[in-house]
Amino acid sequence: MTETPAFTAEVYQNEYLPAGGQVVDAVITVAADGPAGAAATSTKATQVIMVDCSGSMAYPATRMVEAKTPARL
Repeated sequence: MTETPAFTAEVYQNEYLPAGGQVVDAVITVAADGPAGAAATSTKATQVIMVDCSGSMAYPATRMVEAKTPARL
């Protein structure tokens, strides 16, 4: 049985939004850790989907549902 690699994600963003600023960009690094070759022998590709879970997604309540639905497909 081939061991599945463990995935980790690290996020960096500038936490200080300038006056009048409305956009926060984030840099996300995703890594796999496991036995050498585990990822290559168990899968041909990996897809990572990130969904914004910040406070701005709370209202209207349907906003989060609308973001998660296509990610599940």
